[in-house]
Amino acid sequence: METSSGFTEKIEGLSRLVGIERVFGKPEQVNGKTILPVASVSWSGGMGFGKGEEPKQEGGSQGLRFGQGGGGGGKVRVRPVALVEITAGETRIVPIIDRTRIILAGMLLVAWNVFWVAYTVRRVLRRRRW
Repeated sequence: METSSGFTEKIEGLSRLVGIERVFGKPEQVNGKTILPVASVSWSGGMGFGKGEEPKQEGGSQGLRFGQGGGGGGKVRVRPVALVEITAGETRIVPIIDRTRIILAGMLLVAWNVFWVAYTVRRVLRRRRW
């Protein structure tokens, strides 16, 4: 079983993993411009523990059996969101467009509308039958 100090060390290691170094990447020199990548970083985690008893089985001689459990998990997400271009004359931010996300949102919107149109048509047709 892991001690609480080991758990604390793991949490501290995770916070270093998703720190400011992940949000702003290493600057690169390209064609007289300095390019600085920018990312969105998020993390989440959870854990659970349990302890329970299973009653003695009939006719058995095992007595009580104790159950114990524990578990945890986490997720770190790093997603590029923009590039910062720095030149002698200007600094500009170039957003990174996630086309897949936009297409999926559009498909979801169309599906939502089709559902409600079909629902409305069915309700109108049922009322006309009565």
